[in-house]
Amino acid sequence: GMAKMGFSRNKPQMKKLFLLCSILPLLMSKAVYSADFEKGQLAYKVGDFETAQKELEPLAEKGNATAQSLVGDMYADGQGLKQDYKAAAHWLSRSAEQGNVSAQYRLGLMFAQGENVPQSDKFAGAWFRVAAENGAIDAQYALGQFLAKGLGMPLDYVEAYMWFDIASMRGNEEA
Repeated sequence: GMAKMGFSRNKPQMKKLFLLCSILPLLMSKAVYSADFEKGQLAYKVGDFETAQKELEPLAEKGNATAQSLVGDMYADGQGLKQDYKAAAHWLSRSAEQGNVSAQYRLGLMFAQGENVPQSDKFAGAWFRVAAENGAIDAQYALGQFLAKGLGMPLDYVEAYMWFDIASMRGNEEA
């Protein structure tokens, strides 16, 4: 009679509790993940590169594209760690392939300038194009220049002006 009723009324409660217990570790790890990232990103912004590296490199290893991009920048600029273009290219490539726009643009710059990667207008232009299409104003301007000069791609004034136009509409003073 009564006891049985009481039990069945509590069953949904148990189910909820079980669900909460299985979800909780996920929520916790996510919180820790983002806390480290916030801490690392903040450290990067204020120029505390030692903390930035300590927080961001493990996240970069785990595949966080923004962390990879920032770690790549730190290696490229020798900020808080020994300048290492090979490591920079490694992290920036991993980030760029995941769609990180600033990494895509930075890779374009590295290839354009031959920063310890073989200088390649073709690769530079290809990365500038990807970043430009993803909305990076600097990349749109750079791509316009590459098209106007025929660097690593066929000369194309019409497309060059299109990119200059897009870049200037979006607020690039140089364009």
